[in-house]
Amino acid sequence: MIEPNANPFSKFKLSWEKTNKEYLTEEELLAIENVELTENTMMFHHRNAYVFAAFAGGIRISDIFQLKWNNYDGTHIRFKAQKTDDLIQVKLPQKAKDIIEYYSTDSKQRKSNQYIFPFLDNDMDYSNPFLLFKTISSNIA
Repeated sequence: MIEPNANPFSKFKLSWEKTNKEYLTEEELLAIENVELTENTMMFHHRNAYVFAAFAGGIRISDIFQLKWNNYDGTHIRFKAQKTDDLIQVKLPQKAKDIIEYYSTDSKQRKSNQYIFPFLDNDMDYSNPFLLFKTISSNIA
């Protein structure tokens, strides 16, 4: 609809900047892990999810929220990444397994389709992407 010579966006060119990723040191991660928080508060669960993500290779928070017991076999987690749709498999170090074990109440739960972390409601249907996005967003704000 707009003639190419009249398009105001043709005068702009996007450039990519190289970013420098910074990582927490082991001491910084240990300090976060050791912060004393009241058990079963949202801050407690968020800290656990953050530390779990760090030990599990930097999994996105949206993927952590959606982890279910049937994604965990005792040593690995296997799931489909929400953002990329890639199948991900991560062998968990002991600290990450310890965090998951904290949320396990019994052996039946481990074979269930329930969420590991207590951010999403097991009784809700999150097949609507907007509802899922809204729920995850409200839990990380």
